[in-house]
Amino acid sequence: LHRVDRRQRQMCIRDRVEYVLFSPDVLRQDHYERALREHIETVRGIQDYQIVFEENGCVPITDYPFARRTGRRIMAIGAKGGQLKPSTGYSFMRVQQDSAAIVRSLLKRGHPFDVSHGARLFRLGDSVLLDIMLRRGDEIKPIFTAMFAKNPIHRVFRFLDETASPLDVMGMVASLPPWQFVYSLGRVGAQAARTRTARAQAMPAALM
Repeated sequence: LHRVDRRQRQMCIRDRVEYVLFSPDVLRQDHYERALREHIETVRGIQDYQIVFEENGCVPITDYPFARRTGRRIMAIGAKGGQLKPSTGYSFMRVQQDSAAIVRSLLKRGHPFDVSHGARLFRLGDSVLLDIMLRRGDEIKPIFTAMFAKNPIHRVFRFLDETASPLDVMGMVASLPPWQFVYSLGRVGAQAARTRTARAQAMPAALM
């Protein structure tokens, strides 16, 4: 986005504006364009501007356990390998860390498959946030607003990068509205228990 100063007859780079929407469906293009214009003109207060570049896309927001090994010598990476953070779509640092882990595995084991599946604590947090999104999508904006407003920015980055310490996580959780998280934690735990039970019941039939 370039902001145009007509009086000085020059263009000044003003900002990059990104519109992110959590939705089960892709909306019509004019919806996104209208939301961007409203943000630029109403929130930013910029009336005289020129959009010089646009890009768009969608990413899977899911905690589905993507398989990493898809063949004897084939490994899924990036989005197909589940390297997008399930609750945000944030991927840059996860992909860098995964790439480094693949290199270490190749050097140490001679294959790329000895990589971490991520800390269970962060996977649980993602599942809880996804449950809130599905049940109460209207609660997500205040949750993310509180996350950035009530925490040091480096703590937020460590949380997104999944390098946060237990103390960081405790501080993050304490800054967020508690009841939705407690309720969703119970739902996620119950779903995990049902999944384990279903797998256990299916095992004898699969072994016969």
